[in-house]
Amino acid sequence: MSHEPPITHGGLPEHTHIQKTKDALLETKVAGALATTPDVHSLDISVAAQSGVIHLSGSAPDQRQIDKAREVAQSVDGVERVVSRLAVGRMGRH
Repeated sequence: MSHEPPITHGGLPEHTHIQKTKDALLETKVAGALATTPDVHSLDISVAAQSGVIHLSGSAPDQRQIDKAREVAQSVDGVERVVSRLAVGRMGRH
């Protein structure tokens, strides 16, 4: 008897499909939280999630906004950890 996880219609194990769905929802929640936070220019911040870990990348005009973006991302329910690759720099997408 095999102990392999069930396969979904997409060929991925069911747990992988579920995790991808959870990550997509988490990305949306974090991006929404950043977008509604005063003094955080979220248009230049990209959000990605992988197994509950949020990856922030892009730029912000100052370190204060980078710190705030990390704080906001970490405060979202379901986020286990935040990895930031944000840099102080010129904003490019207005």
